[in-house]
Amino acid sequence: MITKTQHTSGYLNFYLGALLLFSYLFFAALADFFLYQSLVGQDRHLIEARLNNYQRILTHAGADKLVEVIEQEQLVDALWLVELKHNRQVQFSNQSLEEADGVKRLVNPQWPILETSGKRWFVQETSLRAGEKAWQLTLGLSSLPRQQQQEGYRWAIVLTLLPLYLISLLLLYWLNYRTLRPIRDLIDTVARIQSGQHLSERVPERAQHTELDRLVQQTNRFLANNERLIQGMKATLDNVAHDLRTPLARQRLRIEQLLLTPSIQAQADLYDNVADLIEDTERIEQMLTTLMDISEAESGLMTLHLTVFEVKPLLEQLLELYEFVAEETQITLSLDCEGGTTLRADQNRLRQVLSNLLDNAIKYSPEKGQVKLWVEVTAQQLWVHVDDSGQGVAEQDLPFIFDRLYRADISRTTKGLGLGLSLVKAVVEAHQGQVQVHNLQPNGCRFSLGLPLSLG
Repeated sequence: MITKTQHTSGYLNFYLGALLLFSYLFFAALADFFLYQSLVGQDRHLIEARLNNYQRILTHAGADKLVEVIEQEQLVDALWLVELKHNRQVQFSNQSLEEADGVKRLVNPQWPILETSGKRWFVQETSLRAGEKAWQLTLGLSSLPRQQQQEGYRWAIVLTLLPLYLISLLLLYWLNYRTLRPIRDLIDTVARIQSGQHLSERVPERAQHTELDRLVQQTNRFLANNERLIQGMKATLDNVAHDLRTPLARQRLRIEQLLLTPSIQAQADLYDNVADLIEDTERIEQMLTTLMDISEAESGLMTLHLTVFEVKPLLEQLLELYEFVAEETQITLSLDCEGGTTLRADQNRLRQVLSNLLDNAIKYSPEKGQVKLWVEVTAQQLWVHVDDSGQGVAEQDLPFIFDRLYRADISRTTKGLGLGLSLVKAVVEAHQGQVQVHNLQPNGCRFSLGLPLSLG
């Protein structure tokens, strides 16, 4: 069972994964920025080194030698832009900056950039001096090598960080799964306990000594204490029921003998009181008998007399039996069952179970209401449904209506023992079947008995 825990794990994976992604993107952007600064610094260093070299050549060998050196460099290295002027006269230029098309200067606070015909150059304009003479030199380095190098570094960063991010996501998912596993185990165990009589269920413990593991240990101790208390209460109730049956039977026998006494029969008031006392005694005996039946069924000690019988005649007999009760409140009884449907079960116990359900359906249906009994056959089970037109069962009462002596608020004003549905559940489960209940729309309630077709 995975409900809210799945959502919690999903939220953690999503938010932590997003945080991890932003962290990697920030790191990649930071690395790219510092890489750019480093490459620009290298370009600046190359330009300054070449400027210093040109200044030394001009100083020691003259302008002609400088032009000769520049021309030789251009033959082997086309990545440089050079323009040398003296008295505004161009001495050398591998690209006339005044006449070239598309020449424009881009604003860059760190380094002047010149763009010519789609190419970008980092440039520096300076004055070279030799004695009294001065030359204007514009020296530029193509940005293409730096861009190619930076592009290669960017791919290296992506190919490095992407696998790391995927590995981090897998590790994050594994850590979340492992961390929340005790919570999932706790939810599943509590759900199994709530869904039935699985009081012996415990949350799996792992020797990791974390806060969640300590919570699991405390929960298991709590569940063990609850199981001991509930089992003790059930045992006490069973013992009391067993011990009371014999004295109650003797008491009823004495009261019946007293009722046959002529002196008692002559006094109408006393006779009525004794008769009421017998009725109350019968009611207590019925409660104790039901408690003993429930205890036998839940402990697996109930003896089932299994026979193969046709279902429809049994249901018709039950409807005929309750027809007179239903007529008092003008309730309509109906049956929908195909003939020839057979079942292997304890016919008397099944009659007892269906009688309980029919009695409840008639009891809680309004005047002129409807009660429908219908059968559905699936591949593995035969389902008997009992639908009424009452107010239904409150949502907060649904998980507890099969508990012993539990009575919902709507039934507290109606006579009953609070054991009928407990007996229904115990007998059906003794047949390896299941009981379901849910409310109908707009009103009413449906009790469904699922019995196996191949009961051994």
